[in-house]
Amino acid sequence: MHKQPSIEYKLIGALSLRDANHMSKKFTVNIEREACIADGACAALCPEVFELNEDDGRAQITKQWRLSDENLGEGAIPEQYVECAKVAAEACPVQVITVREEDA
Repeated sequence: MHKQPSIEYKLIGALSLRDANHMSKKFTVNIEREACIADGACAALCPEVFELNEDDGRAQITKQWRLSDENLGEGAIPEQYVECAKVAAEACPVQVITVREEDA
């Protein structure tokens, strides 16, 4: 006789599946660094994703999320930082930051 899984097991399985679906989402962040005026609002509002470059003072993606060292303005972030990145993008006085959800 086959024993039915407990309700607890079913819930844990559902949560795991939901979490796996969220992890498959990919979010990209881009900064048009040439147009950046080094205001610093993005770094102040979302320091997990943005920082100011020591050499030119312009915004860049933090090393942890940067896609390459050749392009300081291109990154991929986890979902947990999307809201703060969007707030920072909206606060940018020259609107040079974009946050997009990409197909996984």
